[in-house]
Amino acid sequence: MGHFAFGGGNPVEALEKYFNRIWHIHFKDFDPKVGRDAVENNYDYFKSVEKGVFCELGKGDVDFQSIVNILNEKGFDGWSVSLCDKEEIRRGRRNSNLSRRRFWQDMTLDNLIKNI
Repeated sequence: MGHFAFGGGNPVEALEKYFNRIWHIHFKDFDPKVGRDAVENNYDYFKSVEKGVFCELGKGDVDFQSIVNILNEKGFDGWSVSLCDKEEIRRGRRNSNLSRRRFWQDMTLDNLIKNI
């Protein structure tokens, strides 16, 4: 989801439009300030990642509650992934997996995430 937002798209609109074609969701958040800096300073992908364009879940601009609601309403039964990037660890976010778990526990996930 964060990659789609970084590319200039709206993840919620894309999910609604292309739901029937989606079998895998990669949950990642996007920091719009870093995204703007990346455009203004002509960062490549790797520099953008280094600067933190993909932030911890819930700290960015992606509307995960709407995404989860759509997935639950439509009965999504594909794969979903949420991972800790090495850049998050490098930036001192060693507790990122714990904060990610708390983030998911705060969401209404129904059948989306079965084993946290």
